[in-house]
Amino acid sequence: MFKKILLSLLIIFTASTTTTMGTHALVSDSATLGVSTYSTGSVDLKISSTGEDGSFQDSIDGFSNVTLYPGDSVTHRIYLKNESSTGALKLSGQAFIEQVEGELENIDPTKVSIKFIKVDSGDPPIATSNSGLTTWAGDTPKSFGTTENFALPADTTQAYDMVISLSSTAPDGAFSFSFIFSGDYTTLE
Repeated sequence: MFKKILLSLLIIFTASTTTTMGTHALVSDSATLGVSTYSTGSVDLKISSTGEDGSFQDSIDGFSNVTLYPGDSVTHRIYLKNESSTGALKLSGQAFIEQVEGELENIDPTKVSIKFIKVDSGDPPIATSNSGLTTWAGDTPKSFGTTENFALPADTTQAYDMVISLSSTAPDGAFSFSFIFSGDYTTLE
């Protein structure tokens, strides 16, 4: 009798397992996402002193033999181009003081200033703040301003006037600096 009960239980268990597995097979499904490939974008900021096609490079020669007297300013036009295929570049820059001579040796940040003016044909000019050379020469690049005003859209060229001013109270001396323009990827909304 015990064998009959055990055999009956085994038959019931087998039948219920088969029914459950069969039902599960009828009401389940799966889907597979194959290999996904992503690539990162890149940014490419170029500079030119003329703005002509073919003149944009990673680096250009600076301006030399410029004499400024106390109270004078000099303006140099430069062109920046975002050669990236997508995305805008939010502009910033950093000066690297190469040489200071004479009484300018202990340079006072109020004596030499630099600002950039965005030159548009139809719009009024937009300028960065007029910051001292030592401010631009800080530990990190200084933002030109808001993304709205100083973002360079993809595949776009923009002219800027770089204005270097010497205070009317600046002492005798000479200075030279290099300037690195940076572009950080941003979106324009």
